[in-house]
Amino acid sequence: MTNHLNDLGFTPQLLEQWHGQGQPGRISGETHGLFRILTADGEITGRLPGRTARALVGTLDHPVTGDFVLVDEDNMIRDIAPRTSLMTRGDSFSASLTEGLVANCDYVFVVISLNQDFHERKIRRFLIMAASSDSTPVLILTKADLNSSAENEAYLSTARELWPGTILVTRQDETGSYQPILDLLRGGKTGALLGASGVGKSTLINHLLGNERMKVSGIRNSDDQGRHTTTHREIILIPGYGCLIDTPGLRRIDLIDDGQAVEAVYGNIAAWMKQCRFTDCSHTTEPGCAVQAAIQRGDLTEAELEDFRTMQKEAMLYERKMRQREKERIKRTTHQKTAKPRQRSWNEQEW
Repeated sequence: MTNHLNDLGFTPQLLEQWHGQGQPGRISGETHGLFRILTADGEITGRLPGRTARALVGTLDHPVTGDFVLVDEDNMIRDIAPRTSLMTRGDSFSASLTEGLVANCDYVFVVISLNQDFHERKIRRFLIMAASSDSTPVLILTKADLNSSAENEAYLSTARELWPGTILVTRQDETGSYQPILDLLRGGKTGALLGASGVGKSTLINHLLGNERMKVSGIRNSDDQGRHTTTHREIILIPGYGCLIDTPGLRRIDLIDDGQAVEAVYGNIAAWMKQCRFTDCSHTTEPGCAVQAAIQRGDLTEAELEDFRTMQKEAMLYERKMRQREKERIKRTTHQKTAKPRQRSWNEQEW
């Protein structure tokens, strides 16, 4: 099987930069330090040189699905192109604090099904995660064919209040409802699918490909949730268009952001805050507070304001932790390079 490099997302500038130096490819996934890499001639298995792999372990520079790489004749990764975007996830249970998920995406498709999965706070958390990656978030609402027109209109009305950007609605009984997604991927663009298990990501991929490539499991009647099918991240090439990066369903989202992505998702609150009379307004009892005025008008609820503050604090806390950890890593690495060699004891001397 051969692949077109433009469908894989390669730019002429990148190909010219690497011309004659090796084989360009794009990472499709990783298993135990071995990388599946899509090239013009098909898929190969590559790896990092030992010293490079040790230096990158535990850092956000470690290769992830979506990275553009240069591979030599021994399938060793010799170069990784600068990223245009990187989607990360915080992990409060891990010492590493952050995990790189996918790189170089033009769009992050936040997939939400129109059933019990539709929760406003969860949707916003997914959108913040997408916006913090430097990709364009697109909200995709699935399983509209299972509801009445009135139910779907109510869902869509709420979605428009949550997200002013692009919102697409798909129906399994209308093949044409998937075409707007393909249109966004034209010209070698890349979109990553992000959402919980069972929201219809695998079904969406099958419709875009026109075949049953992805295994689809039924939903549980108890909670409208689908059974988990995707177990790893991988690139799916859509010939003539671009790439989709499928990701496993996320049960927990710990946000990492400098605050800008949170403000982008809660755009109305951020706009009102800028209209307050005082620049250091706490948005509680100060006169001329535009946020409190919005609450009094009914345009904003106290719960929404509290959600905004909670997510902003959470995201910025992880951002500070990540920066501190990076400083410690650099300090530790510098110390190791400058440390004097340990003196051998008498029984370690070479005779």
